[in-house]
Amino acid sequence: MSIGRVLNTAFGAIFGNLFVMLGIAFLFAGLPQGVISYFQRSVAPQVAAGSISLSQYFAVVILGALLNMVFNVLAQGALVRATIASSHGERATFGECLSTALGRLLPLLGQGIVSGPSISNYVVSKRDRKARGSTRFSLRGDFMQDRSPHCVHLFAAHSS
Repeated sequence: MSIGRVLNTAFGAIFGNLFVMLGIAFLFAGLPQGVISYFQRSVAPQVAAGSISLSQYFAVVILGALLNMVFNVLAQGALVRATIASSHGERATFGECLSTALGRLLPLLGQGIVSGPSISNYVVSKRDRKARGSTRFSLRGDFMQDRSPHCVHLFAAHSS
């Protein structure tokens, strides 16, 4: 499969249902994230002033993250339905995409809960490797750069 065919298929799906896809992306990803972020930032000065405790602020941040995850999962499910309809040569409606996403909400949330920390862990570990100057993805190589005695002892027998 060539890159041209992949790009043609992707842009065909987007432009085949342009207003539905833009509406879903705005209403279920962009707008909620903007409102949640604005609310969280408006609470931060109150924490600095002492009118809201730090635990209440963390509760707001965690609630915002959970709401953001739910809205992103809804957007993902609805966009996948629009993409599948486009690949079958059909035009998807906004209501059809939303009802499909709501019908699959629990499995999509489960997938988001499982994959979210995994992706975050990968991004953080990649950033840390880049900061150390390591470009290899090897547990042995990353631990050996540490030069700590227990790492050298653990891997000394393995490397011979």
